[in-house]
Amino acid sequence: SMPPDREAQAGIISRILAAHPGPVRRFSVPRLDGLYHRDATVDAWLRSPALDCLQELEINDGATALRRSLPASAFRFTTTLRVFTMSGCHLLDETVETFQFHQLRQLSLYDVRISEVALHGIISRCPVLEYFLLNGSFGFRCLRINSPSLKSVAISSACSGELIIEDAPLLQRLLQLQPRCVLNVSVISAPKVETLGCLGYDSTLLFGTSVIQVTSCLHEASHCITACTKKICAICISREPNTGCYLRKK
Repeated sequence: SMPPDREAQAGIISRILAAHPGPVRRFSVPRLDGLYHRDATVDAWLRSPALDCLQELEINDGATALRRSLPASAFRFTTTLRVFTMSGCHLLDETVETFQFHQLRQLSLYDVRISEVALHGIISRCPVLEYFLLNGSFGFRCLRINSPSLKSVAISSACSGELIIEDAPLLQRLLQLQPRCVLNVSVISAPKVETLGCLGYDSTLLFGTSVIQVTSCLHEASHCITACTKKICAICISREPNTGCYLRKK
């Protein structure tokens, strides 16, 4: 097993990468709280020749109070990376200007500080992105989706906000992972959506010209849903507050 000392852990990882003939398919940067010269160490790892054809990358920054920016060396995988997971980072607007991963299929942001401009820029710069997870991240009020490739979007935020699906021709699943949050959702164009869930208490769903308002009263919510498009065929609303609802299309 790995020793508890961060310096010893970093030394072991450095030696493994130096000896590895490559290619490495997946690499995870662990939490390195308190490691001296952490940024230089991570940068050296990501520049290792063994990672030249890297397909999956996970960067976990344990020092969430500091929220370091993404290492510049992470952008050398623009033609190979397919899965990218970031945790506890700060994505600056100027950093996102170089965020172009032509093969990226899956992107997950956990507890990431990011502006609306940067958030929208990331999505637009990943032309084949299919799965997008936004969990506990902040710095934005509204998320707009314009993507010809996205199939699944999942969002969880500690505060209220707005999600607008402007144009997503392949989108099949739109999931809110935290039903206790107020998330107002507008779906303008997403003809292949199959699953919408789960709307939080006091949230609003605008699907085309139909409006669903989730309230604490089952009768009121059911009455609002009667105007919904026929694409929605199964609806379950709990009588308990804050548990949300689940919608499914045929």
